[in-house]
Amino acid sequence: MKQNRTLWIVLALLVIAGIGIGIFFAMNGGGEPAGPSEEPGSSVPDPAATAGAIEPGVPLDEMDLPEVALVINGQEIGRERLLKDYSQMKVLYEEAGIDTATAEAQEFMKEALLSDLISTTLLAQEADRAGVEVDEARLDQELEAAVARFESPEAYRAMLEKVGMTEDEFREKLRRQLRIADLMKQRVDEAVDSS
Repeated sequence: MKQNRTLWIVLALLVIAGIGIGIFFAMNGGGEPAGPSEEPGSSVPDPAATAGAIEPGVPLDEMDLPEVALVINGQEIGRERLLKDYSQMKVLYEEAGIDTATAEAQEFMKEALLSDLISTTLLAQEADRAGVEVDEARLDQELEAAVARFESPEAYRAMLEKVGMTEDEFREKLRRQLRIADLMKQRVDEAVDSS
């Protein structure tokens, strides 16, 4: 039982990490349009098109979101992806015993998802620029290790079904996380070497 809870927490962290640091949505927490980005090419959807889209205390999956819900450094994040990631996060939080019906939990999940989406997207873009890749053999090995943490392959597939994720989607999230981890290691190594 403890192992299953640990696996759910690990999966939750993978999904949360796969889905962003800093809230950069159509509106900030104060309800005012977000200011200009520090990153060249970053933009936010037109505030006129998203006015009222961010409502404090309203779960993300109950908001009237624009088709392009978020633009991170020029990369569009659609409403469907945002809602799917939110739904996955909600299931994983519930599996960890967190009551997602409270206003506090809903606000926390919304902010955590947006923050994680932003940081993960920016880090993935940097990994692209740096040419960081993960070979298929390593990805296969990491995927096998993730599946082995479950009681059975059927339990792994049941978890994927519960969160609404395909095996290919999980594999791509894992690839993205490995690329980001490799980028971070590369940057730390560079900083250590230059000091």
